[in-house]
Amino acid sequence: MSPVESQDTPPSRLTLQYRLEDLALVSPWIEMLGIRHALPEQTQFSINLCLEEALSNVIRHGHGHDPSHAITVDFENNGKGQLALIVEDHAEPFDPVVASAAKRDTASYTDDDLQPGGQGLRLLRSFSNALAYEKLQDGNRLTIGFALPA
Repeated sequence: MSPVESQDTPPSRLTLQYRLEDLALVSPWIEMLGIRHALPEQTQFSINLCLEEALSNVIRHGHGHDPSHAITVDFENNGKGQLALIVEDHAEPFDPVVASAAKRDTASYTDDDLQPGGQGLRLLRSFSNALAYEKLQDGNRLTIGFALPA
């Protein structure tokens, strides 16, 4: 626990295992951060939606539901109206930013594109303000940025 945080304030880091049940920890954590940082409800909704999408993909596709690996999510508020959620995992490399750009460059969508599944990258782009990917030596780092309303 950092000196700024007490037992009554939410930690700026959430640690999850590769279990879908752990996604239940995301919403309460975002709600606590929302209170602490006076985040608008719409921003909290967008953060929650993007995090649940990104984390469920890591859990479903990353390590075959191996709960011995941890996923961390760090919350950063630069105090200038910009927030970032940094998701780090130990899964095989996957760059959703490139995959999202490739999907977005498609001029028209077929019925196959509109089937359930495969829309998560579009969702991330729609509800966040910035996405950045970095391949780590033993995993991935996805930074999802959000701008607070003025």
